[in-house]
Amino acid sequence: MTDMEKVKIHGVPETMMQTLFARAAHSQKKEHKFYDAKAIEIVKQLDYDFSKAEKDAAMSSGVIARTIVLDHLVQQCLFRGTFGCNCC
Repeated sequence: MTDMEKVKIHGVPETMMQTLFARAAHSQKKEHKFYDAKAIEIVKQLDYDFSKAEKDAAMSSGVIARTIVLDHLVQQCLFRGTFGCNCC
């Protein structure tokens, strides 16, 4: 096993870590709406206190909702054709 990467950030950049954690945590649920293997992999490699992210259910729910909506919109665009579609 490789050494974990120590992460030292505070303030606004921490939202990036909360988003990453939310995607990884959702992906590991039995009835996930999307699966992000890379988020799981990255979270496992970081030496970071994710306790804030674990406690912030509203932020996590927002991340999950945005991901689901964005995935749906991208699928629509890809289905209709990348160029000239009216869905984006």
